[in-house]
Amino acid sequence: MTILYVQRAMLGGEDGGMEELMELPIGRAAEEMTEEMLLKKTERNRKRRIAAQKRKEKRKVSFYYYLEKRKKIKMETYSTLTPTIYSLLQDVR
Repeated sequence: MTILYVQRAMLGGEDGGMEELMELPIGRAAEEMTEEMLLKKTERNRKRRIAAQKRKEKRKVSFYYYLEKRKKIKMETYSTLTPTIYSLLQDVR
């Protein structure tokens, strides 16, 4: 049994704590779900999953473009090096 501050004060209060304290309910009571509520819940879950998949695809595409851009910048940097160093780098890859 969980005793709250108010209950604890009553235990040691003026009446000496002789009265019985009731236990307060903790948490939410489970509510009955109607068929309509279940349909709405499944629809929300479906929309949430679809939105998550779209976000994932969008991140994947943007990351791909990021890598391509980075690769292009690296190649431009390497091409400005002297031709001998650039050819050596191509042989190493």
